[in-house]
Amino acid sequence: IQDKYLETKEAKKLLRAMIYDRRYQLFSEFLLLTGMRVGEAIALNDTDVWGDIIRINKTYDKANNIVTSTKTLKSSREIHIQPELKDCITRIREYTKKQQEVFGYESDLFFPDMNGSYFGYSYYCKYIGKITKKTLGRKLTPHAFRHSHCSMLAAAGMSLEAISERLGHTDSKITKEIYLHRMKELKEKENKQLDQIRLLS
Repeated sequence: IQDKYLETKEAKKLLRAMIYDRRYQLFSEFLLLTGMRVGEAIALNDTDVWGDIIRINKTYDKANNIVTSTKTLKSSREIHIQPELKDCITRIREYTKKQQEVFGYESDLFFPDMNGSYFGYSYYCKYIGKITKKTLGRKLTPHAFRHSHCSMLAAAGMSLEAISERLGHTDSKITKEIYLHRMKELKEKENKQLDQIRLLS
């Protein structure tokens, strides 16, 4: 199961390796900090990201190049924007503004491609496959960022119910497996710490 997500140090290493691909770096950071599906992030309008909430109510269908309703009813949700994510969103908006000035396009999308249309899904997937193989020694898809978000929240102490709600899951076997795996790891770490403590000697 640990091959399905990134440890925090791996995620940081990967983002550093993307330094010369700013657009992909920002998009990847956004996925890691939200746990959104790639299609959900691509479909976002700028007005969906407002205040301390991201409203998710649609997804991008890459096969037909259209926006449709979310995967499930539970997938339509609002997620809280934590301070770290707020900073990422600010940098995305600054980057998008500069891109609009350079390439001369207008778009109401939150993260448009360089011509103002929907972000290039297939190019991004290929890029992530190559850079994860080169940087981490294993090939991953962008969906691993969603799993990584789950893992990081579990390690931070969030409940399975809260994580599932943020991810828009009704019942996910993978989410449960990742959560239980992280809890087991944390318990083993606590036991090792306890082994080093001498209470009466």
